[in-house]
Amino acid sequence: MRDGSPVPQSHEERQTVVDQYQNEESFVLDAHLRAAACHGSIEKVELLLSTEGIDPNSPDEHGSTALSWAAYQGHEEIVQLLLNVDQINVNVGNVYGGTPLYVYSERGYEKLVQTLLGRGADVNAQGGNHGGALQAASAMGHEKIVQMLLEHNANINAQNGPHGSALHAASAMGHDKVVHMLLEYDADVNARSGPNDSALQAASAGGHYKIVQLLLEHNADANVQGAIRAASAGGHSKIVKMLLEHNANAKVQDGTQAASARGHSHVVQMLLEHNADVQVQGELLGIALCAASVRGYDKIVQMLLAHYAVVHAQDGKFDIAHIEASGMGHDKIVQMLLDRKTRLNIETIFYLYSTKTPPLSRSLSSYIQKNMVAERDAAYNKTLLHWAAYRGDQTATKRCLDLGAQIDDTDGYGMTALHLAAENRHLKIVKILVMANAHRTILDSHGRTALDCARIASSDGSHDCILEELRPPAQSNTRLSSRRARWILSSKLHK
Repeated sequence: MRDGSPVPQSHEERQTVVDQYQNEESFVLDAHLRAAACHGSIEKVELLLSTEGIDPNSPDEHGSTALSWAAYQGHEEIVQLLLNVDQINVNVGNVYGGTPLYVYSERGYEKLVQTLLGRGADVNAQGGNHGGALQAASAMGHEKIVQMLLEHNANINAQNGPHGSALHAASAMGHDKVVHMLLEYDADVNARSGPNDSALQAASAGGHYKIVQLLLEHNADANVQGAIRAASAGGHSKIVKMLLEHNANAKVQDGTQAASARGHSHVVQMLLEHNADVQVQGELLGIALCAASVRGYDKIVQMLLAHYAVVHAQDGKFDIAHIEASGMGHDKIVQMLLDRKTRLNIETIFYLYSTKTPPLSRSLSSYIQKNMVAERDAAYNKTLLHWAAYRGDQTATKRCLDLGAQIDDTDGYGMTALHLAAENRHLKIVKILVMANAHRTILDSHGRTALDCARIASSDGSHDCILEELRPPAQSNTRLSSRRARWILSSKLHK
Protein backbone atom coordinates (compact mmCIF):
# COMPACT_ATOMS: atom_id res chain seq x y z
CA MET A 1 0.00 0.00 0.00
CA ARG A 2 1.21 3.52 -0.79
CA ASP A 3 -0.13 6.92 0.32
CA GLY A 4 -3.33 7.70 -1.53
CA SER A 5 -4.64 4.10 -1.53
CA PRO A 6 -7.89 3.25 0.28
CA VAL A 7 -7.67 2.65 4.01
CA PRO A 8 -8.29 -1.05 4.82
CA GLN A 9 -11.53 -1.65 6.72
CA SER A 10 -11.71 -5.32 7.79
CA HIS A 11 -9.33 -7.10 10.15
CA GLU A 12 -8.10 -9.28 7.28
CA GLU A 13 -7.40 -6.27 5.09
CA ARG A 14 -5.52 -4.53 7.90
CA GLN A 15 -3.41 -7.62 8.55
CA THR A 16 -2.59 -7.89 4.86
CA VAL A 17 -1.35 -4.31 4.86
CA VAL A 18 0.71 -4.91 8.01
CA ASP A 19 2.27 -7.95 6.31
CA GLN A 20 3.10 -5.82 3.29
CA TYR A 21 4.72 -3.20 5.51
CA GLN A 22 6.81 -5.92 7.21
CA ASN A 23 8.46 -6.59 3.88
CA GLU A 24 9.46 -2.94 3.42
CA GLU A 25 12.86 -1.54 4.34
CA SER A 26 12.77 0.34 7.63
CA PHE A 27 13.63 3.70 6.06
CA VAL A 28 10.70 3.27 3.66
CA LEU A 29 8.35 2.54 6.55
CA ASP A 30 9.56 5.64 8.37
CA ALA A 31 8.86 7.74 5.26
CA HIS A 32 5.34 6.30 5.06
CA LEU A 33 4.77 7.24 8.70
CA ARG A 34 5.93 10.82 8.18
CA ALA A 35 3.76 11.17 5.08
CA ALA A 36 0.69 9.75 6.81
CA ALA A 37 1.23 12.03 9.82
CA CYS A 38 1.69 15.03 7.55
CA HIS A 39 -1.48 14.32 5.55
CA GLY A 40 -3.65 13.48 8.56
CA SER A 41 -4.26 9.78 7.85
CA ILE A 42 -4.79 8.47 11.37
CA GLU A 43 -5.64 4.90 10.26
CA LYS A 44 -2.38 4.59 8.35
CA VAL A 45 -0.44 6.05 11.26
CA GLU A 46 -2.00 3.41 13.57
CA LEU A 47 -1.10 0.63 11.15
CA LEU A 48 2.45 1.81 10.73
CA LEU A 49 3.01 2.18 14.47
CA SER A 50 2.02 -1.46 14.89
CA THR A 51 4.58 -2.54 12.32
CA GLU A 52 7.81 -4.10 13.57
CA GLY A 53 10.91 -2.02 12.91
CA ILE A 54 9.16 1.35 12.61
CA ASP A 55 11.05 4.31 14.09
CA PRO A 56 8.64 7.15 14.98
CA ASN A 57 11.61 9.46 15.60
CA SER A 58 13.18 8.98 12.17
CA PRO A 59 13.71 12.40 10.54
CA ASP A 60 13.43 13.31 6.88
CA GLU A 61 16.13 15.19 4.99
CA HIS A 62 15.02 18.42 6.71
CA GLY A 63 15.15 16.97 10.21
CA SER A 64 11.36 16.73 10.62
CA THR A 65 9.73 13.68 12.24
CA ALA A 66 6.21 12.31 12.09
CA LEU A 67 5.32 14.16 15.29
CA SER A 68 6.72 17.49 14.12
CA TRP A 69 4.88 17.17 10.80
CA ALA A 70 1.60 16.29 12.49
CA ALA A 71 2.00 19.19 14.91
CA TYR A 72 2.80 21.67 12.14
CA GLN A 73 -0.18 20.54 10.03
CA GLY A 74 -2.52 20.71 13.04
CA HIS A 75 -3.52 17.03 13.15
CA GLU A 76 -4.31 16.85 16.87
CA GLU A 77 -5.50 13.23 16.94
CA ILE A 78 -2.31 12.02 15.31
CA VAL A 79 -0.23 14.11 17.71
CA GLN A 80 -2.05 12.49 20.65
CA LEU A 81 -1.52 9.06 19.08
CA LEU A 82 2.21 9.65 18.61
CA LEU A 83 2.57 11.02 22.12
CA ASN A 84 1.32 7.66 23.43
CA VAL A 85 4.42 6.01 21.94
CA ASP A 86 6.88 5.50 24.79
CA GLN A 87 10.05 6.33 22.85
CA ILE A 88 8.67 9.39 21.02
CA ASN A 89 10.97 12.45 20.95
CA VAL A 90 8.85 15.51 21.62
CA ASN A 91 11.63 18.03 21.02
CA VAL A 92 12.22 17.63 17.29
CA GLY A 93 11.14 20.65 15.29
CA ASN A 94 9.76 21.04 11.80
CA VAL A 95 11.73 22.72 9.03
CA TYR A 96 8.94 25.27 8.69
CA GLY A 97 8.50 26.01 12.39
CA GLY A 98 9.58 25.14 15.91
CA THR A 99 9.01 22.10 18.08
CA PRO A 100 5.50 20.72 18.70
CA LEU A 101 5.46 22.69 21.95
CA TYR A 102 6.22 25.86 19.99
CA VAL A 103 3.54 25.13 17.40
CA TYR A 104 0.77 24.57 19.94
CA SER A 105 1.91 27.45 22.17
CA GLU A 106 1.58 29.75 19.18
CA ARG A 107 -1.81 28.34 18.17
CA GLY A 108 -3.25 28.34 21.68
CA TYR A 109 -3.90 24.58 22.12
CA GLU A 110 -3.79 24.43 25.89
CA LYS A 111 -4.44 20.65 26.33
CA LEU A 112 -1.71 19.68 23.88
CA VAL A 113 0.73 22.11 25.49
CA GLN A 114 -0.04 20.56 28.87
CA THR A 115 0.48 17.05 27.45
CA LEU A 116 3.78 17.99 25.80
CA LEU A 117 5.04 19.59 29.00
CA GLY A 118 4.07 16.41 30.85
CA ARG A 119 6.12 14.40 28.36
CA GLY A 120 9.19 16.50 29.08
CA ALA A 121 9.08 18.96 26.18
CA ASP A 122 11.96 21.47 26.30
CA VAL A 123 10.23 24.66 27.36
CA ASN A 124 13.21 26.78 26.30
CA ALA A 125 13.86 25.23 22.87
CA GLN A 126 14.58 27.86 20.23
CA GLY A 127 12.93 28.01 16.83
CA GLY A 128 9.85 29.18 14.97
CA ASN A 129 8.88 32.63 13.77
CA HIS A 130 8.74 34.05 17.29
CA GLY A 131 11.95 32.41 18.47
CA GLY A 132 10.51 30.20 21.23
CA ALA A 133 7.32 28.89 22.82
CA LEU A 134 7.08 31.65 25.45
CA GLN A 135 7.62 34.42 22.92
CA ALA A 136 5.03 32.84 20.62
CA ALA A 137 2.35 32.49 23.30
CA SER A 138 3.07 36.02 24.54
CA ALA A 139 2.88 37.53 21.07
CA MET A 140 -0.42 35.78 20.39
CA GLY A 141 -1.90 36.68 23.78
CA HIS A 142 -2.47 33.12 25.07
CA GLU A 143 -2.49 33.88 28.79
CA LYS A 144 -3.03 30.34 30.12
CA ILE A 145 -0.26 28.90 27.98
CA VAL A 146 2.11 31.68 29.06
CA GLN A 147 1.33 30.77 32.66
CA MET A 148 1.90 27.04 31.99
CA LEU A 149 5.25 27.73 30.37
CA LEU A 150 6.35 29.98 33.22
CA GLU A 151 5.30 27.34 35.76
CA HIS A 152 7.57 24.90 33.91
CA ASN A 153 10.53 27.25 34.28
CA ALA A 154 10.53 28.97 30.91
CA ASN A 155 13.31 31.56 30.71
CA ILE A 156 11.29 34.76 30.98
CA ASN A 157 14.11 37.01 29.75
CA ALA A 158 15.34 34.81 26.89
CA GLN A 159 16.19 36.80 23.77
CA ASN A 160 15.00 35.02 20.63
CA GLY A 161 13.08 35.89 17.48
CA PRO A 162 12.12 39.27 16.02
CA HIS A 163 10.76 40.69 19.29
CA GLY A 164 13.51 39.41 21.52
CA SER A 165 11.93 38.84 24.92
CA ALA A 166 8.42 37.62 25.76
CA LEU A 167 7.67 40.96 27.45
CA HIS A 168 8.70 42.79 24.31
CA ALA A 169 6.48 40.54 22.17
CA ALA A 170 3.41 41.00 24.36
CA SER A 171 4.00 44.76 24.60
CA ALA A 172 4.34 45.15 20.86
CA MET A 173 1.19 43.18 20.15
CA GLY A 174 -0.91 44.93 22.80
CA HIS A 175 -1.67 42.04 25.17
CA ASP A 176 -1.87 43.90 28.49
CA LYS A 177 -2.90 40.87 30.58
CA VAL A 178 0.12 38.91 29.37
CA VAL A 179 2.35 41.92 30.05
CA HIS A 180 0.97 42.13 33.59
CA MET A 181 1.62 38.42 34.16
CA LEU A 182 5.19 38.63 32.85
CA LEU A 183 5.90 41.61 35.07
CA GLU A 184 4.54 39.70 38.05
CA TYR A 185 7.04 36.95 37.21
CA ASP A 186 9.81 39.57 37.34
CA ALA A 187 10.46 40.06 33.63
CA ASP A 188 13.23 42.60 33.03
CA VAL A 189 11.22 45.71 32.17
CA ASN A 190 14.24 47.56 30.71
CA ALA A 191 15.77 44.72 28.69
CA ARG A 192 16.89 45.87 25.25
CA SER A 193 15.91 43.64 22.36
CA GLY A 194 14.33 43.45 18.94
CA PRO A 195 13.70 46.12 16.33
CA ASN A 196 12.12 48.54 18.81
CA ASP A 197 14.87 48.08 21.39
CA SER A 198 12.65 47.85 24.47
CA ALA A 199 9.19 46.83 25.62
CA LEU A 200 8.37 50.47 26.37
CA GLN A 201 9.31 51.57 22.88
CA ALA A 202 7.33 48.70 21.35
CA ALA A 203 4.21 49.59 23.35
CA SER A 204 4.68 53.30 22.56
CA ALA A 205 4.97 52.59 18.84
CA GLY A 206 1.77 50.55 18.89
CA GLY A 207 -0.17 53.16 20.85
CA HIS A 208 -0.87 50.71 23.69
CA TYR A 209 -1.59 53.22 26.43
CA LYS A 210 -2.45 50.73 29.17
CA ILE A 211 0.73 48.72 28.58
CA VAL A 212 2.90 51.86 28.61
CA GLN A 213 1.28 52.74 31.92
CA LEU A 214 1.97 49.23 33.30
CA LEU A 215 5.61 49.34 32.22
CA LEU A 216 6.17 52.77 33.75
CA GLU A 217 4.53 51.63 37.00
CA HIS A 218 7.11 48.83 37.07
CA ASN A 219 9.97 51.31 36.70
CA ALA A 220 10.51 51.26 32.97
CA ASP A 221 12.99 53.96 31.96
CA ALA A 222 10.97 56.72 30.25
CA ASN A 223 14.18 57.98 28.68
CA VAL A 224 14.93 54.72 26.90
CA GLN A 225 16.11 55.65 23.43
CA GLY A 226 13.24 55.67 20.96
CA ALA A 227 10.19 55.65 23.24
CA ILE A 228 9.20 59.28 22.67
CA ARG A 229 10.12 59.01 19.02
CA ALA A 230 7.94 55.91 18.56
CA ALA A 231 4.93 57.50 20.25
CA SER A 232 5.45 60.78 18.37
CA ALA A 233 5.72 59.05 15.01
CA GLY A 234 2.39 57.36 15.60
CA GLY A 235 0.74 60.55 16.79
CA HIS A 236 -0.03 58.98 20.18
CA SER A 237 -0.26 62.25 22.10
CA LYS A 238 -1.55 60.65 25.34
CA ILE A 239 1.46 58.36 25.48
CA VAL A 240 3.84 61.22 24.68
CA LYS A 241 2.27 63.20 27.51
CA MET A 242 2.60 60.23 29.90
CA LEU A 243 6.28 59.77 29.02
CA LEU A 244 6.96 63.47 29.56
CA GLU A 245 5.18 63.30 32.92
CA HIS A 246 7.58 60.48 33.84
CA ASN A 247 10.52 62.78 33.17
CA ALA A 248 11.32 61.73 29.61
CA ASN A 249 13.77 64.28 28.20
CA ALA A 250 12.33 65.74 24.99
CA LYS A 251 15.65 67.41 24.21
CA VAL A 252 17.69 64.30 23.58
CA GLN A 253 15.25 62.35 21.40
CA ASP A 254 14.07 62.98 17.85
CA GLY A 255 10.37 62.94 18.67
CA THR A 256 9.84 66.39 17.12
CA GLN A 257 11.36 65.22 13.86
CA ALA A 258 9.27 62.03 13.83
CA ALA A 259 6.04 63.92 14.53
CA SER A 260 6.92 66.63 12.00
CA ALA A 261 7.57 64.08 9.26
CA ARG A 262 4.09 62.62 9.76
CA GLY A 263 2.10 65.78 10.29
CA HIS A 264 1.21 65.34 13.97
CA SER A 265 1.06 69.03 14.83
CA HIS A 266 -0.47 68.49 18.30
CA VAL A 267 2.49 66.28 19.26
CA VAL A 268 4.98 68.78 17.83
CA GLN A 269 3.39 71.55 19.90
CA MET A 270 3.56 69.45 23.07
CA LEU A 271 7.24 68.62 22.53
CA LEU A 272 8.14 72.24 21.76
CA GLU A 273 6.49 73.26 25.04
CA HIS A 274 8.88 70.81 26.74
CA ASN A 275 11.94 72.41 25.13
CA ALA A 276 12.49 69.76 22.45
CA ASP A 277 15.64 70.28 20.39
CA VAL A 278 14.36 70.96 16.87
CA GLN A 279 17.84 70.43 15.43
CA VAL A 280 18.05 66.73 16.32
CA GLN A 281 18.58 64.65 13.19
CA GLY A 282 16.07 61.91 12.43
CA GLU A 283 16.78 58.66 10.64
CA LEU A 284 15.00 59.98 7.54
CA LEU A 285 14.47 63.47 6.09
CA GLY A 286 16.96 65.23 8.39
CA ILE A 287 15.84 67.71 11.03
CA ALA A 288 12.23 68.44 11.93
CA LEU A 289 11.99 71.54 9.72
CA CYS A 290 13.27 69.64 6.71
CA ALA A 291 10.91 66.72 7.37
CA ALA A 292 7.83 68.95 7.65
CA SER A 293 8.87 70.93 4.57
CA VAL A 294 9.36 67.86 2.39
CA ARG A 295 5.95 66.52 3.36
CA GLY A 296 4.19 69.87 2.95
CA TYR A 297 3.05 70.45 6.53
CA ASP A 298 3.05 74.25 6.51
CA LYS A 299 1.41 74.57 9.94
CA ILE A 300 4.27 72.60 11.51
CA VAL A 301 6.84 74.61 9.53
CA GLN A 302 5.35 77.78 11.01
CA MET A 303 5.55 76.29 14.53
CA LEU A 304 9.18 75.31 14.10
CA LEU A 305 10.18 78.67 12.64
CA ALA A 306 8.42 80.37 15.55
CA HIS A 307 10.66 78.34 17.87
CA TYR A 308 13.80 79.53 16.09
CA ALA A 309 14.56 76.43 14.05
CA VAL A 310 17.80 77.24 12.26
CA VAL A 311 17.51 77.13 8.49
CA HIS A 312 20.85 76.55 6.78
CA ALA A 313 21.52 75.31 3.32
CA GLN A 314 25.29 75.56 3.26
CA ASP A 315 26.10 73.49 6.34
CA GLY A 316 24.12 70.49 5.12
CA LYS A 317 21.52 70.61 7.90
CA PHE A 318 18.86 71.79 5.53
CA ASP A 319 18.53 72.39 1.80
CA ILE A 320 15.46 74.02 0.33
CA ALA A 321 15.98 71.97 -2.82
CA HIS A 322 15.11 68.97 -0.67
CA ILE A 323 11.57 70.33 -0.36
CA GLU A 324 11.00 69.47 -3.98
CA ALA A 325 12.61 66.02 -3.81
CA SER A 326 9.17 64.43 -3.58
CA GLY A 327 7.97 66.41 -6.60
CA MET A 328 5.09 67.93 -4.65
CA GLY A 329 6.01 71.58 -5.14
CA HIS A 330 5.20 73.13 -1.78
CA ASP A 331 5.54 76.77 -2.88
CA LYS A 332 4.04 78.23 0.29
CA ILE A 333 6.67 76.53 2.43
CA VAL A 334 9.50 77.53 0.10
CA GLN A 335 8.38 81.13 0.36
CA MET A 336 8.14 80.90 4.16
CA LEU A 337 11.72 79.72 4.33
CA LEU A 338 12.93 82.33 1.88
CA ASP A 339 11.26 85.00 4.00
CA ARG A 340 13.43 83.84 6.90
CA LYS A 341 16.54 84.87 4.95
CA THR A 342 17.81 81.37 4.50
CA ARG A 343 21.41 81.10 3.26
CA LEU A 344 21.11 79.40 -0.13
CA ASN A 345 23.87 77.57 -1.92
CA ILE A 346 24.30 77.77 -5.69
CA GLU A 347 22.72 74.35 -6.30
CA THR A 348 19.58 75.41 -4.45
CA ILE A 349 19.28 78.66 -6.42
CA PHE A 350 19.72 76.80 -9.70
CA TYR A 351 17.11 74.31 -8.56
CA LEU A 352 14.53 76.94 -7.69
CA TYR A 353 15.13 78.86 -10.92
CA SER A 354 14.75 75.70 -12.99
CA THR A 355 11.61 74.42 -11.27
CA LYS A 356 9.76 77.54 -10.14
CA THR A 357 7.89 80.20 -12.04
CA PRO A 358 7.59 83.87 -11.08
CA PRO A 359 7.03 85.38 -8.62
CA LEU A 360 8.82 82.79 -6.48
CA SER A 361 11.96 82.65 -8.64
CA ARG A 362 12.13 86.45 -8.51
CA SER A 363 12.71 86.29 -4.77
CA LEU A 364 16.20 84.88 -5.28
CA SER A 365 18.25 87.89 -6.39
CA SER A 366 19.30 88.87 -2.87
CA TYR A 367 20.90 85.44 -2.39
CA ILE A 368 23.23 85.76 -5.38
CA GLN A 369 26.86 86.27 -4.38
CA LYS A 370 29.88 87.30 -6.46
CA ASN A 371 31.40 83.81 -6.34
CA MET A 372 28.22 82.35 -7.85
CA VAL A 373 27.93 84.23 -11.14
CA ALA A 374 30.51 82.12 -12.99
CA GLU A 375 28.98 78.81 -11.81
CA ARG A 376 26.92 76.66 -14.18
CA ASP A 377 24.18 74.17 -13.50
CA ALA A 378 24.76 70.52 -14.33
CA ALA A 379 21.63 69.97 -16.39
CA TYR A 380 21.69 72.87 -18.90
CA ASN A 381 25.12 74.45 -18.48
CA LYS A 382 23.39 77.73 -17.68
CA THR A 383 24.72 80.52 -15.47
CA LEU A 384 22.57 82.53 -13.08
CA LEU A 385 22.44 85.30 -15.70
CA HIS A 386 20.93 82.84 -18.16
CA TRP A 387 18.27 81.81 -15.66
CA ALA A 388 17.48 85.38 -14.65
CA ALA A 389 17.00 86.33 -18.31
CA TYR A 390 14.95 83.22 -18.99
CA ARG A 391 12.66 83.95 -16.02
CA GLY A 392 12.40 87.68 -16.72
CA ASP A 393 13.95 88.55 -13.35
CA GLN A 394 15.14 92.14 -13.80
CA THR A 395 16.62 92.50 -10.33
CA ALA A 396 18.63 89.28 -10.60
CA THR A 397 19.78 90.19 -14.13
CA LYS A 398 21.12 93.53 -12.92
CA ARG A 399 22.73 91.93 -9.87
CA CYS A 400 24.53 89.32 -11.96
CA LEU A 401 25.86 92.02 -14.28
CA ASP A 402 26.92 94.19 -11.32
CA LEU A 403 28.79 91.19 -9.87
CA GLY A 404 30.75 90.67 -13.08
CA ALA A 405 28.77 88.02 -14.94
CA GLN A 406 29.98 87.47 -18.54
CA ILE A 407 27.11 88.84 -20.58
CA ASP A 408 27.84 86.83 -23.75
CA ASP A 409 28.45 83.44 -22.18
CA THR A 410 26.48 80.66 -23.91
CA ASP A 411 24.65 77.75 -22.36
CA GLY A 412 24.47 74.11 -23.45
CA TYR A 413 22.38 75.13 -26.49
CA GLY A 414 24.69 77.96 -27.55
CA MET A 415 22.24 80.57 -26.31
CA THR A 416 23.22 83.76 -24.52
CA ALA A 417 21.14 85.60 -21.94
CA LEU A 418 19.97 87.84 -24.80
CA HIS A 419 18.73 84.81 -26.76
CA LEU A 420 16.77 83.60 -23.76
CA ALA A 421 15.23 86.99 -22.99
CA ALA A 422 14.25 87.48 -26.65
CA GLU A 423 12.82 84.00 -27.04
CA ASN A 424 10.69 84.44 -23.91
CA ARG A 425 9.64 88.00 -24.90
CA HIS A 426 11.06 89.75 -21.83
CA LEU A 427 11.38 93.27 -23.27
CA LYS A 428 12.81 94.88 -20.13
CA ILE A 429 15.50 92.21 -19.84
CA VAL A 430 16.37 92.68 -23.53
CA LYS A 431 16.77 96.43 -22.93
CA ILE A 432 19.00 95.83 -19.87
CA LEU A 433 21.26 93.47 -21.83
CA VAL A 434 21.43 95.66 -24.96
CA MET A 435 22.38 98.69 -22.85
CA ALA A 436 25.08 96.54 -21.22
CA ASN A 437 26.52 95.92 -24.75
CA ALA A 438 25.40 92.34 -25.22
CA HIS A 439 26.41 91.13 -28.69
CA ARG A 440 23.37 90.77 -30.91
CA THR A 441 24.97 88.69 -33.66
CA ILE A 442 26.04 85.61 -31.66
CA LEU A 443 24.58 82.42 -33.15
CA ASP A 444 23.15 79.60 -31.05
CA SER A 445 23.57 75.92 -31.90
CA HIS A 446 20.77 76.24 -34.51
CA GLY A 447 22.40 79.21 -36.22
CA ARG A 448 19.99 81.80 -34.80
CA THR A 449 20.66 85.25 -33.46
CA ALA A 450 18.67 86.76 -30.62
CA LEU A 451 16.74 88.71 -33.26
CA ASP A 452 15.80 85.44 -34.98
CA CYS A 453 14.53 84.03 -31.69
CA ALA A 454 12.45 87.15 -31.16
CA ARG A 455 10.98 86.94 -34.67
CA ILE A 456 9.86 83.37 -34.04
CA ALA A 457 8.37 84.28 -30.65
CA SER A 458 6.67 87.40 -32.09
CA SER A 459 5.40 85.94 -35.35
CA ASP A 460 2.00 87.55 -34.71
CA GLY A 461 3.57 91.03 -34.47
CA SER A 462 2.57 91.45 -30.84
CA HIS A 463 6.11 92.15 -29.68
CA ASP A 464 7.57 94.30 -32.43
CA CYS A 465 9.19 96.48 -29.78
CA ILE A 466 11.57 93.64 -28.93
CA LEU A 467 12.49 93.32 -32.62
CA GLU A 468 13.32 97.02 -32.71
CA GLU A 469 15.60 96.69 -29.71
CA LEU A 470 17.50 93.81 -31.28
CA ARG A 471 18.05 95.18 -34.79
CA PRO A 472 21.69 96.11 -35.30
CA PRO A 473 22.39 99.85 -35.61
CA ALA A 474 23.29 99.34 -39.27
CA GLN A 475 22.64 96.32 -41.48
CA SER A 476 25.84 94.55 -42.34
CA ASN A 477 26.68 93.20 -45.82
CA THR A 478 29.16 90.72 -44.48
CA ARG A 479 28.98 87.15 -45.71
CA LEU A 480 26.61 84.86 -43.77
CA SER A 481 28.11 82.01 -41.77
CA SER A 482 27.23 78.54 -43.06
CA ARG A 483 25.35 77.77 -39.81
CA ARG A 484 23.19 80.88 -40.14
CA ALA A 485 22.61 80.26 -43.84
CA ARG A 486 21.33 76.79 -43.05
CA TRP A 487 18.95 78.18 -40.42
CA ILE A 488 17.59 80.86 -42.83
CA LEU A 489 17.07 78.28 -45.57
CA SER A 490 15.33 75.93 -43.12
CA SER A 491 13.06 78.73 -41.94
CA LYS A 492 12.01 79.62 -45.52
CA LEU A 493 11.32 75.97 -46.41
CA HIS A 494 8.96 75.65 -43.47
CA LYS A 495 6.95 78.77 -44.27
